[in-house]
Parts: sequence; structure tokens; C-alpha cells
Amino acid sequence: MISDHYFKVFNLPGGTMSSCFLVSVKGCCDIVFKSNKRNILRDEVNFLKLYSDFDIVPNFLFNSPDFSMIAYEFIKGEVKNSIINKSNMLKFLVDNLICKYVEIDTNGWGRLSTPSVTWKEYLQTLKEESHILLNGFLHFKFPNIDEFIDKIINEIAIFNENKKPHLLHGDLGFYNVIFCDDVISGIIDPMPIYGLPIYDLVFAFLSTIDGLEELYILKIMDYLDFNSSFTTEYKIKEILFGLYFRMGRCIKHHPHDINIYISAFEFWKKQLDLSDC
Repeated sequence: MISDHYFKVFNLPGGTMSSCFLVSVKGCCDIVFKSNKRNILRDEVNFLKLYSDFDIVPNFLFNSPDFSMIAYEFIKGEVKNSIINKSNMLKFLVDNLICKYVEIDTNGWGRLSTPSVTWKEYLQTLKEESHILLNGFLHFKFPNIDEFIDKIINEIAIFNENKKPHLLHGDLGFYNVIFCDDVISGIIDPMPIYGLPIYDLVFAFLSTIDGLEELYILKIMDYLDFNSSFTTEYKIKEILFGLYFRMGRCIKHHPHDINIYISAFEFWKKQLDLSDC
């Protein structure tokens, strides 16, 4: 029998579908054990292994043979509901994660287990998910929003038609970012997708209601623009699509914030109109 003086187990808050617990062994690293659907954990293992050299990615330890459970080193810190110096935190994520994403030799886009044929097809899937969740909620304020988002998706796809997919975190909201003394110490709970790095940056930017109408995000996007091809118009379109997708999640998980996202959508739509002048 192992004395609990040396061995302690704690429940941890899990994701939407996962369950997690922490095993703390005296004199050893703390270990997180996570259970979830096998295809989800298999994808997470792919991400953790590929980016094992990144300081803010948890150190992967092992998985069960059937991928019903995985284990990785615990990252000390906490998730913050409000982000201080959000622009600096986004730049940190770009420098330490997003800019380092690896291009993948695959013909698929989107979810690893059920990939789409093109990036456009995957974005259309996300659009349809949000359309169902919003259930006409935005039509009074934006009567042509479906056609508007379809046009944006098409233009994003054309802009990136020669790009190759990278393996992204896929759920890089600040709710999956760990802070220690107001410094990012790690990221957790990837839902990996094959996609373009700018997707994760926009996702992170929109994941909290802080500073959604601040133009600094356009400058941070430039750090991902290795060929200096991003136009202001293109960057705003990425934000507008991200906002539409985010509003679908918002109406489902925290509807009290929806008016803030609607205001942000109006702001960036006006910025798009100005960029066309």
C-alpha cells in the first residue's frame, strides 16, 4: 500500500467532454490523467508529440493502447477570466506557439479525424454550425448576414488557395491558457485541426470580451505574414468570420456577452468598409 503522504489524487476541471485528475507524487512531477473519446485523445497526442519541444506545451508522458486515457505533466498556474495586457499575451502566443506551427503533408483540412477536402469547405462547416446555434438571432440587425459570411469565406479561400495546412491547437481560447504570476506558463486541451495559423490567433483574440474593438490585432497579424501579403481588408475579413463563429458559441455558452460581440461585429464591418475606400 502506498501512503497518501507520498501520493495524492485531485479532481481537475475537465473540458466539455473530458474528465481529468491530478496525481501528485512527493519528489516527482505532478501528472494529469485525462479520459475522453478515443479519437479526440488520439488527436491531442498528435499535437503534444509534434510540439513537445515548445516550452508552453505540456510534456506528454504516455497514452493507453486504445487512447481512452493519456497522461502529461501538470502545468502550474491558473486560467484567467480577464486578461491584463491582452495584446502582449497574444504576441507571446504568436512568438512561442503560433509562429512555430509545422506545415503538414496532408490533403485534408479541419478536424483530423474527419477532415474536409479544402479550407473553404471546413470554414463552411463552421459557418453552418454557428448558423444553427444563432437560429436567425442576427437577421434583424444584419438581414444579409448569411450571404455576407459566404462571401467572406470565399474570399478567404481565394486568398489562401496556394497555402498548405499546419497542425493548429484548434481551441486556443484564453480559457485554455495557463498563467503563473500574470505570465503565460502553458496551453492545454488542444482540439487540433489542419488549418492556417491566423485562425488560432483570431480565435484567441476573440475568446474574451476584452478589447474586441482595438486595432492592435491587425499589427499582431503581421507577425504571421511571412511573405508580406496580408492586406488590411484580408485581416479584417478573418476577424469578421471569427466573430460570426464566436457568436454562435457565445449564444450557446454565455449569451450574456452576445451584445458585446454584436458591437464588435459592427465595428469591424465598418472598418472593412473603410478599408475598401
